[in-house]
Amino acid sequence: MARKITTTVYITEAQQMILKELNRRTKVPVAEFIRQGIDLVFERYEEFIPGQLELKDLPFGSSPEGSQNIAISNDTLDTMLINENIKGVTAK
Repeated sequence: MARKITTTVYITEAQQMILKELNRRTKVPVAEFIRQGIDLVFERYEEFIPGQLELKDLPFGSSPEGSQNIAISNDTLDTMLINENIKGVTAK
């Protein structure tokens, strides 16, 4: 299993209630549901991940004027995917 890092995610009260109920019924940790959700986002936007990716090119937003764009090279992405063993996401 890949090493995990901590991060803060803001969710709605309704989302929290549903996640807690899912946890209660399935005994699957809430964090695991969130990780699975992130993997689903990676799958949905897979076409935008490979190659030189600038955040301003993502379909759900753009970078503010004057800010730096962040690019991910194919080699970096391949290494990240191999090291983290993200299921369902492949570099092209």
